Amino acid sequence: MLALYELYGQNRSKNAPEFIYSILYQTDPPMIRGRSANHEQRLVNNVNIDKHIPENAIKLLNNIRQIEPRSSCEGSDKDHPTFFIFRFKKDPREEYVKEFCNKLSKNNQYKCGYELGRQGYYRVGVTNKLYYSEENEKEFNRWWLNLPEEINRALK
Repeated sequence: MLALYELYGQNRSKNAPEFIYSILYQTDPPMIRGRSANHEQRLVNNVNIDKHIPENAIKLLNNIRQIEPRSSCEGSDKDHPTFFIFRFKKDPREEYVKEFCNKLSKNNQYKCGYELGRQGYYRVGVTNKLYYSEENEKEFNRWWLNLPEEINRALK
């Protein structure tokens, strides 16, 4: 079945999993349903967060004054990796966003990309070929717990 936006040449916006896939694999994503996995969740600051994302990481990310967290996921497989999506509170120029992503991506643990979101603001996605499983719990936790520091470093 052909998607209507392909049939008519329309440029539709991507949902969060498609956006993250395009960052990770540097290609147009296939159509991916949003929130297809039912991860257990818990409340952190009155927001539902996937259970395995470290609470301390979420609290530290929420305390970065320059950003507004928008979405996160613990991931479930290589096509649905863990991710964090945010916007800058003060809508910056594209050059700033591009430089930020380049700085963050210098650390091979983080793949960062951006695009104009549905509301006309740049959204930034951070991911890697990683998702929660019991086998990689330590690597997963380290990725999330180091993310706030790496974002702060890239903001300088």
